[in-house]
Amino acid sequence: MGAPYNAIDVANYIIEKDTKPTNLRVQKLLYFAFGEKLAASNKCLFHEDIEKWRLGPVIPEVYHNFKDYGSEEISPQQRVFLNEEGRVQRERFDESVIEEEDRKFIDRIIACFKEKSDFELVEETHKHPMWQQFSDDINGGIRHLRYTNKEIKKYFQENSYL
Repeated sequence: MGAPYNAIDVANYIIEKDTKPTNLRVQKLLYFAFGEKLAASNKCLFHEDIEKWRLGPVIPEVYHNFKDYGSEEISPQQRVFLNEEGRVQRERFDESVIEEEDRKFIDRIIACFKEKSDFELVEETHKHPMWQQFSDDINGGIRHLRYTNKEIKKYFQENSYL
């Protein structure tokens, strides 16, 4: 598999395939996909950091690109992506930027959580020890606490959802 990708490309793929893609939901699906891929292959799905926020794991770059949607579903026609110069553009997303094997893997993640609401996904991530151990700091307003690949890999190796 050819990762790592840009997280925004993986997010756009999720928006294309998920039935109710809100920013909150996309964040959690990105986290689960990242964790499962790292545990299974020792490879990162994307290169951006994942931070520990009040509502669970968040990739800030993706969050800021879609925050204007609030809690509403993200319209597939309004997706964003990074062009060759690294600039954000709003156009139709070309899923071929993600290799077919990785698309199938992400599809499995989406299918695994399709019956879960956004806040059920939040509750699930709050059960993870690497969020729990920092919950007082997170809820106290400390920002930019990052998940480490080591803790994500360890958790998902021991607790696979697939």
